[in-house]
Amino acid sequence: MTFAEEPRSLAEYETDYETITATQRLPYLVAVDTSSSAVVGYSNAHLFHTRAAYRFTVEISLFCDPTCTGRGLGSRLLESLLDALRDPAAHPELAPPGARDDVKNVIALMAVDPNGKGDGLALKAFYERFGFVQVSSEVAFTSLSFPCRPSLSRATRCLY
Repeated sequence: MTFAEEPRSLAEYETDYETITATQRLPYLVAVDTSSSAVVGYSNAHLFHTRAAYRFTVEISLFCDPTCTGRGLGSRLLESLLDALRDPAAHPELAPPGARDDVKNVIALMAVDPNGKGDGLALKAFYERFGFVQVSSEVAFTSLSFPCRPSLSRATRCLY
């Protein structure tokens, strides 16, 4: 999910889209309601850190309009994003031109709200359905990871 606390402007989203797709060469997917043309969700992968040691690791953001949750939109966005990261050549409709094909680890950070659904851990269960595993836990967030390359062991997947 996203950690944005304030509504963002269209210009901010456009800048993010350009940075992620053109500069970082990573996927940024947008879900649009065909009846109203309204954006109802998005998912993207972006560099986890600028240090060279993290060059094969990305962090994901996933957002679904609250009126559209519980209908599989988040699952479709996440599955499509992971497909584009695993094999961008096989999914040219999802990956930007010249997409990176060297991503090895995907990190998902999540806030834990003890008053939320499932005592705040429903999102953790959601990510685990896609193969993420928890690798660390703090008071306010949980860490999960997912290895993109088939050669990596499932045990290295982590959930943040």
